[in-house]
Amino acid sequence: MFELKLPSLATIRKTYGENFTEGYIATWITNLVEFFQVGKRMGENQIIETSMLVLEDYYMLTLADINLVFTRAKKGHYGEMYDRLDGAIILSWFRKYWEERCQEAASISQREHERKVKAADDQRLSNGRDEMAKAFSRYKKEILQNTSK
Repeated sequence: MFELKLPSLATIRKTYGENFTEGYIATWITNLVEFFQVGKRMGENQIIETSMLVLEDYYMLTLADINLVFTRAKKGHYGEMYDRLDGAIILSWFRKYWEERCQEAASISQREHERKVKAADDQRLSNGRDEMAKAFSRYKKEILQNTSK
């Protein structure tokens, strides 16, 4: 989800333009319409408008994210298809994906924070042990010097 360094929709829009980016999303939606073969199909205008809405609301997603949303939809990750595919359904998939993505990002951030705190604690313990060992060596040296007098 976060490992690939593919461009975001915003970057693609900036580089290639709005029409190209909407066309990329529309191609995926058209593929879905053909894949699901539902009775109530999306028309060309619905596909274009849904593409525009996806780009407007989810411009921060990468190509990998977009591909993942649509592939998951095909596999039934977002629920069964009941003879209907429209913009509202597609946008609900993106909303669910965004929520999952944010939760995963928060979990990763929390784990990274905990790792850094543990590393700092380990370093403090190590430094403390080193200081104690030095102090013990000084004490031992003083004792040996005092007993040899």
